[in-house]
Amino acid sequence: MKDHNHIHLHGYEIAVVNNDGSPSHNSDLSKVPSRVLSWMKDKKLTESYLQNDMLTERVPAAVITEAVRHETGMTKAEALLSKMGQSDPD
Repeated sequence: MKDHNHIHLHGYEIAVVNNDGSPSHNSDLSKVPSRVLSWMKDKKLTESYLQNDMLTERVPAAVITEAVRHETGMTKAEALLSKMGQSDPD
């Protein structure tokens, strides 16, 4: 079993990610905004690190909600642009 983190939003687990960034427990990491995964990687967050050093870091639910909303909007915009035959909004 690899070190991993459980990611929760509004009290519900949305994914579990291994320390190496791979999904755990059959999680769908597409539900987690890439900036959240990057933040976790930059902080080197793992369950063992958090337990051993008594360090807890929490991201407010509102921040994650906004990140998910933004990521969803960007995905929809990219799909719409793709259908229109454009690849870059700039």
